[in-house]
Amino acid sequence: RRNYDSLFELLDMAGERNLRVSVVLLGAFKKAYSEGILEKCRVYQRKFNNLHFYHEMVVDQPEFDSVIRRSQFLWLPLQPVSLISDGVPEQYGQSTSSVNIADAIRHAKPFFAPAWLQVESPLEKSCIRYESVADIITIMEQLSGAAYTAIQANAYEASLHFTKERIIARNEELFT
Repeated sequence: RRNYDSLFELLDMAGERNLRVSVVLLGAFKKAYSEGILEKCRVYQRKFNNLHFYHEMVVDQPEFDSVIRRSQFLWLPLQPVSLISDGVPEQYGQSTSSVNIADAIRHAKPFFAPAWLQVESPLEKSCIRYESVADIITIMEQLSGAAYTAIQANAYEASLHFTKERIIARNEELFT
């Protein structure tokens, strides 16, 4: 479901441009496919100290929340279409969604999302769109402290559209 090749592309580009970037993978390596990704992570980690990942099958909630709180951005390196276990194709933003969007809302974090991903309109102000990994690098290089403060404020404002009260108000027929 994730494009891990883009992760290594981002880390390589950041290194080439001397851009200080640290990435934390907050998920478990469970499936056969992820063994290859885990090995790539281990090889990368032997050379550099800006990629962090967990070996546990589940990252406990307090640790997960702590890492998200310390993060400046969330990144959704999603593939447009993925196959679920029985071979049924799922299209992000149409037939499935990323739980990372809920994390962005819950923690009021700005997030990088592929240009093709559909998100609810209130989230657009906290969503930084990209076509390629090079776009992410360029955005981070040009992002000043004031610009980050503004996008962080936008993320907070966007998160307020998803409080329990606002969700109930928008969907009264479901809650009466």
